[in-house]
Amino acid sequence: MLPSNFLSSPDYVVLNEKCGVILTMPKIKTVRGAAKRFKKTASGGFKRKQSHLRHILTKKQLNVNVIYVINQWLRKQTKF
Repeated sequence: MLPSNFLSSPDYVVLNEKCGVILTMPKIKTVRGAAKRFKKTASGGFKRKQSHLRHILTKKQLNVNVIYVINQWLRKQTKF
């Protein structure tokens, strides 16, 4: 038995006159914080920039502008 508020949600339920109730999965929304921090490469990987680069740059290394590619192990843990 479905809960009463479940039938009122347009994301989960599509009402059909012939078949009755058809259940559909909701859309998966992109995590906006991850979308701003990671970019997808042509080969399917993800790239990111170095963190901690907003202030006090005089004491930091000069090679911080390197773009890092996220490896396969970390890609499984990260929710995009």
